[in-house]
Amino acid sequence: MPTDPEFGYARYSYDNQLNHIDYGSGLLLTAIIYLVVATLLRGLKSHKIRNALLSTATFLALGLVLNSLRTYIFHWPEKADIVQSIPLISAAALGIAMGALFLIFRKPGMITTAARILLIFCLPLSFVAVLNAGVGIYKLAGDGKSLFTYDVTLVPKRPSDAAPARAGKTVLIVFDEWDQRLTFESPPPDVELNQLNKLRQTAFFATQAVAPSHETIKSIPSLLTGREILEIGHIGGDDITLTYRDHQPQLFSNSRTIFHEVRDVRHNIAVVATAYHPYCKLFAAQISSCWGGAYDAENTHRTLLTQIRQVFRVLADHIPVIREHLGMPRDIQKNAGNPLKYYLAFKQAVLSAITDPSNDFVYVHWMLPHRPYIYDRFKNDFTDNTDPVFGYLDMLELMDRTIGEIRSDMESKGIWDATTLILTADHSWLQSHKFDGVTDLRVPLVVKYRGQTTGLRYDQPFNGRRVYDLVSGMLKDQISSPADFGKYLR
Repeated sequence: MPTDPEFGYARYSYDNQLNHIDYGSGLLLTAIIYLVVATLLRGLKSHKIRNALLSTATFLALGLVLNSLRTYIFHWPEKADIVQSIPLISAAALGIAMGALFLIFRKPGMITTAARILLIFCLPLSFVAVLNAGVGIYKLAGDGKSLFTYDVTLVPKRPSDAAPARAGKTVLIVFDEWDQRLTFESPPPDVELNQLNKLRQTAFFATQAVAPSHETIKSIPSLLTGREILEIGHIGGDDITLTYRDHQPQLFSNSRTIFHEVRDVRHNIAVVATAYHPYCKLFAAQISSCWGGAYDAENTHRTLLTQIRQVFRVLADHIPVIREHLGMPRDIQKNAGNPLKYYLAFKQAVLSAITDPSNDFVYVHWMLPHRPYIYDRFKNDFTDNTDPVFGYLDMLELMDRTIGEIRSDMESKGIWDATTLILTADHSWLQSHKFDGVTDLRVPLVVKYRGQTTGLRYDQPFNGRRVYDLVSGMLKDQISSPADFGKYLR
C-alpha cells in the first residue's frame, strides 16, 4: 500500500514485481465486479433471488476481506502456513462458511439487512482504497511510463571499456539465510551435505564469521561496501540511503562497492541476483551483464488484463482449507509465482554466467536455503513444502546438491581448478530457535582459491563484511595463497 510505511521497502526490494499496473488492475477488477453484480441485481425481478444473490456476493466479499486480513496479519509465510495447517482453525472456517450459506438461503432478509449495515460502515474504506491505489499509480507510473502497460528491463549494457577475459575467474556466491552451525557443526543426522563437506576439505574454511546484519536489506550493502551500516532509508524504487558509522547518509548507488574494485582492474562483471536489491539498476554502470529475475520474471510485458489474471491465480493459491484439507494440494509447478520454475531458471543463469569465458568476476545473490521451500530430502524430489522448520533442512540439502551440480559443470568445462570460488551468506537462519532453541549469528565462509588442493581452517572471529577486503586483496594481486587470507579478515 502506498500510504503504508512498508511501501518504500516493498517498492525497492521487489521492484520487478510491484508496479502501477498492479494497482490499476485492482481498481479495474473492482469496477468490473461491481458493474456485473449491479447489472444482475437490476435485471432480476424475483425479490427472493435478488436477496440471495446480494447476500452471496456480500458473504464472498467479506470472506475475501477476512482472508486479506489473515495474510496481512500473518505476513510472514511460516506464520500463515502454521495457521492454515491447524485442523481446528480450518474446520472452524469451514463451519462458518457453511452456516453463512445456510442463512443466505433460509433467512435472506437477515443477511440482507446485515449486508446493508456492513456496506454503510465500509463505504469510507472504499474511498480510502481508491485514493490509496491512485497514489500507487501516480508514484509508480512516473517518468513518462504508459498507464496501461509495464515492461521489465533486467539487462544493462556492457561497459564500453570492457576488457578481454583473463585466465581464471572469481565467483562470489552469497546465499540467503545460510547457517554455519547447522551446516557444519551440528547438522541434523538425517541431513546429508556431502558436496559442502567435500568442498571444505580442499578449501579455506572460516568458523567464526558473524553476519553484518540479520536483515538482508542491511547485510548485502555492508558486504558489498565493506563498511558497517547503522541505518537504511527508502527514497524510491531504484535506490536507498545508507548511514555508515563514520559518514553521513549516502546513496547506495553512489557508494564505492566491490564492483568498483573489480572495474578498477577492468574485469568484466556478471551479476545473477534475487530480489531485495535491484542490482541491475543500481550497478548498471559497473557490471557487464545482469540477470535479476523475480518469481514472475518471464512476464516481462504486463498489462491490466494479465495482472487481473494474476490476481485470481494468487487468490486461489492462498485460500486456506481448500489447499490442505480438501484433497487439493498446491502443485508446485502450477501455483502462482512458480518457485520451482524460478529456481531452475536461476540455476541455469548462474551456470551460464560462471562458464561464460567473457566473465572475469561473477556475483550471485541466491535465495537458498531461504523460503520458498520446494524440496523434500526424503523423497529426493521437488514438492510444495510448507513446514516452517523441516522445510529449511530440506532446502539445505537442495543447496548442497546445487553446489555439486555447479562444481560438476565447471569441472566438465575445465575451469574448476583455475577458478576462485567464495561461498558465504547474508545472515544465518532466523528461525533456528524453533528447531533446537538456539540462535547463532554466524554464517559460513568457504573459499576455494585457484589451484588450491588442501584445506585450511580459520577459527578467528571476524565480521562477514571483511569479504570485501579479501576480494580486494585478490584483485590487487596482494594474495598468493590461502595462508594470506587471515590478515584481510581480521
